[in-house]
Amino acid sequence: MIPHSNCYIGVIGRDSIFLKIEQFPNVVSGTLEYKFYEKDNNSGEINGKMNGDTLVADYTFSSEGIKSIRQVAFVIKEDLVIEGYGEMEDKNGKMVFKNLQKLNFNTNTNLKKSTCLN
Repeated sequence: MIPHSNCYIGVIGRDSIFLKIEQFPNVVSGTLEYKFYEKDNNSGEINGKMNGDTLVADYTFSSEGIKSIRQVAFVIKEDLVIEGYGEMEDKNGKMVFKNLQKLNFNTNTNLKKSTCLN
């Protein structure tokens, strides 16, 4: 089966977020990059699963040369992706959401569908 691929970009002030996902029926992989104005950028890979319209994934990234893993969540609509936020905790060296049911998707972190460049 050929994966379904989409790219999204979000610009919040002077910060940018780039998301590329390849979706099999309910398994998702891809890349995620945060470019922060006058702060450290981070980029890496995501691997997760869809639950309805919500993607919950592990984000393995490097920032300042240090490799880290944290959980990320996105609601994926037709042409829009909204990043979710919530309280996090460290579990065995990985930052995870304390309660997935309490994530806040009413944020300004909206990404719009864009053309995939690579």
